[in-house]
Amino acid sequence: MSRARLLIWLFPLILVGLAMSLNSMVAVAITPAAAPTTDAQPVAALSVAAPTATMVSILEAEPLSVVESLTIFYLSALDPLRANLREATLAYRNATSQPGGSVGYVVSTQHLYAVVQRAITDLDKLRPPRTLQQAHNDYRRGLELELEGLGAVLEFYSGYDVANANRAAQRFQEARAYIERANATFSAYSQHMAQLSSIGPNTAR
Repeated sequence: MSRARLLIWLFPLILVGLAMSLNSMVAVAITPAAAPTTDAQPVAALSVAAPTATMVSILEAEPLSVVESLTIFYLSALDPLRANLREATLAYRNATSQPGGSVGYVVSTQHLYAVVQRAITDLDKLRPPRTLQQAHNDYRRGLELELEGLGAVLEFYSGYDVANANRAAQRFQEARAYIERANATFSAYSQHMAQLSSIGPNTAR
């Protein structure tokens, strides 16, 4: 009987620990990696978006000024979307890192789910330049996987089936790979555009 009582007390603690672990994975998957801070890192970051044969043909087909304008416009439009995700993720992390019942966790997860869902809708309204199309696709796929993971978390809370927790963890891990790859490319192009903006328009490139 004492063992049964012990299990009754331990089970909620195990579930809370598992829930907090999933919450941490959500935050890691959505929050972009920190921007490079050393002088050597921007050069390394640009290697992520090193010109390929396809990219060279694109640049040859379109004037450089057009490509630069499209890139700046796209990245500027993308910034608020990513900022909203960061803010929502931080709020989610703060809310779910505090001790409390599953009801509060469910509400926080539902809110983040809605934010990610809206981000995907807003992302579909953007038209990336062809040089950033792959990064755009990667970022969208990462958000889709994040949404699937959050859905699995909500299913986990509804029945505490560990299979849903495992599925959520797998989706978050997959999402992280896509999002980090996209963010690396976005950061590289942002730095490149910043460097170009510091060069006079009449300077040969």
